Amino acid sequence: MPPLTALDTLLHHEMQETWNRRNRAVSARFRLALACFASLLALAATPSFAADLPPRPAVAVAPLPKPSLMTELRLGIFAHDPSSPESGSADINGEILFPKWFGADSSWAVLYPRLHVGGTANTAGKTSTAYAGLTWSTDFLSSFFIEGTLGGAVHNGYTGDGSRAGENSLGCSPLFRESASLGYRFTPQISVMATPEHYSNAGLCSQNRGLTNAGVRLGYSVWSARGPYCIRPSARGCCLSIIFFSPAGIRLAG
Repeated sequence: MPPLTALDTLLHHEMQETWNRRNRAVSARFRLALACFASLLALAATPSFAADLPPRPAVAVAPLPKPSLMTELRLGIFAHDPSSPESGSADINGEILFPKWFGADSSWAVLYPRLHVGGTANTAGKTSTAYAGLTWSTDFLSSFFIEGTLGGAVHNGYTGDGSRAGENSLGCSPLFRESASLGYRFTPQISVMATPEHYSNAGLCSQNRGLTNAGVRLGYSVWSARGPYCIRPSARGCCLSIIFFSPAGIRLAG
C-alpha cells in the first residue's frame, strides 16, 4: 500500500473514532438530563413538596362602597323633543355623576346632593347642550332608584325674537335644566335608567318655547382604592396607577 494511502486510512479511522466517542458522550448527557427532569416532576407532585413551596402573593381587593360613593359614567340616547319644531331626530347624552362628598353617612343622606356634568348632542344639527348641576337620589326595593336634578345649561339653539322654522325659540342662553330618572341596578356598578330632561328660561327672556328630551341611559360606576383595578401584585398591594375619584378631588393612586 502506498504511504499516502495508508496515512489517509489511518487519519480517517482516527476521525471516525473521535466522532463516535463524542456521540456516546452527548447521548449519555441527554439521558442523564431526562432522568433528572423526570425526578423533579415526581418530586413536585408529592404533597409534602407542594406544601413547602412559598405562597403566591395575594392581591388585595378592596370592597366596593355603596353606589353614592362611586363616580358614575353615563351614556344614553334620547328622542329630541318629539312635540316641538325640532322633532324627528336623536340625541347622544353623556354624563359624569361624582361621589357624594359629604353627608353620605347622615340619617338625612337623601338631602345631600351629588355634582354632575354632562352634555346632550343632537345628531341632526339641532339644539345641543352642555350642563352641570346637582343630583338627589334614593334607593327603594333593593335594586331600584329614583333621582331628580337641578342645574344650568348652555346651548347652541335659536335665541332670537319671534320664531324660526324647524327650530325651538329658546329666548336666551344659559337656561335652567331639570331632569328625573327611574333606574335599576344590575350590580353596584352597572345600572340602566329612563330619563326625561327639560330646558327653559322660566320666562326670564322674551321667548321660552323650552326643550324636552327623553330616553334611556346606561351607568357604570368606577372606584379605585388600591384594589379593584390591580393588574399585578406587589408587597404593598396594587401597583397600577389609575385615576382615583375621591372627596378631595381627582388624583392618581398606585
